[in-house]
Formats: sequence, C-alpha cells, structure tokens
Amino acid sequence: MKIAALTLGALAVIASTATALAVEHTGTITKVEWSLGTITLDTGDVFIVPPSLQQNVAIGVGQKVKVSEEDKKVTAITKAG
Repeated sequence: MKIAALTLGALAVIASTATALAVEHTGTITKVEWSLGTITLDTGDVFIVPPSLQQNVAIGVGQKVKVSEEDKKVTAITKAG
C-alpha cells in the first residue's frame, strides 16, 4: 500500500512539473494591444504580456521575436534572428 501511494505521489509531481515547462514560439508581431496586455504573432497566437515585461521590452508590429510562455502568459521576449 505504501509503495503504491508513493508511486502515485511521484507521478503527480512529475505530471505537474511537466505542464509548467516553458514553451518557445517564434514569429512576427502583427498586433500589440497594451491596453489589454497582449501581443499577437503572425501564427495567430495571442500572448498575455505581464506589465513588468511591457516596461522592459521595446517591441512593435513587424518585429520578429521569440516568445517564451507558460499557459499563454509570456515569461520572456527576445528578438529573433
């Protein structure tokens, strides 16, 4: 019984960690709506950009970027090659 409970607990931790990993997207910005706190890439993906990143990043429409995100919330934006 204890082994089964420990195994299930370990699997739950692994599953929750896997869903929290950042995903990276590369694309060209087609829309910036700071009033909503969002950017849209040419892929159609819309991302929420936290105010802390809005202040620290100079981005605009037409710029190619790499977006790191978790659950569509941006964790980092960098210029893409």
